[in-house]
Amino acid sequence: MEIPIPDSIDLFHPERYNFVLRVHPAQFSFAVYETGNEDPFFYYVLPTTRSSDVFSNFKQAFFDNAFFAATFKKTYIINCADKFTFVPDLLYDDASQLQLMQFNHEHTDEQLLAQTLQHPEIVVLHQMPKDIYQFINRSFVNPQFIHHLAPLIHFFQEKSRLSEVFRLVVNLYENDLDLLCFSHGTLILGNHFKVSRVQEALYYVLFVWKQLKMDQSKDLLYCCGTHALRSELLQGLEPFIRIIVPMDPVIHTAFSGKDIPFELLSLFVCGL
Repeated sequence: MEIPIPDSIDLFHPERYNFVLRVHPAQFSFAVYETGNEDPFFYYVLPTTRSSDVFSNFKQAFFDNAFFAATFKKTYIINCADKFTFVPDLLYDDASQLQLMQFNHEHTDEQLLAQTLQHPEIVVLHQMPKDIYQFINRSFVNPQFIHHLAPLIHFFQEKSRLSEVFRLVVNLYENDLDLLCFSHGTLILGNHFKVSRVQEALYYVLFVWKQLKMDQSKDLLYCCGTHALRSELLQGLEPFIRIIVPMDPVIHTAFSGKDIPFELLSLFVCGL
């Protein structure tokens, strides 16, 4: 399967571009872009088939397209993992990784990864299937593994840094719901839910809003994610929450008409 890279991306000079691979259990996708420039920006979702799993499809695409092995300026691997734990940097040490992860999740044989964030000062522990991790780690040049919430945290933490109100971030994409809450630039909640219907997402959002005792008169909600799902969720939220800010994924003309995951857009806009 040969992937049609647009002529605007000069693969003879891959060192000019960042490469981002998004690893999701249901779908692999990737982006190639030049930092700070909306054009060229190329986003591609690897097609799936009934006869093979998504990882096998990706491996076949990797061997069919030589550009995957190029030495890019930076290579990010976004791990969409629902098993993760936030650990304050002051309490973290590598020797305790497994013990810290087991506070919230049962032990598995998956690869345990650690990502340190500067703002806020936390370590994100997350897991990836070992066969996927090992293939990516040996096949790409200097891959940087990041959890999918990390770019969202960085993007919205900057927005809330000088604010005195609570800000709840809702990211609904496919069957995944991310919830982040910030106060005075501090991350006070981060969670992920699997949902099969928008009504389930609506329940979780309103439950968290109530539990955090957020104020209708001043606190706000950012809503991002797949356009169709986001629109349906907004209709359900509007009777209950007064200040809602839809985060339109079309923040650059290059993204028009594309449902690009917001964590990937966040990485493009403000990095890590």
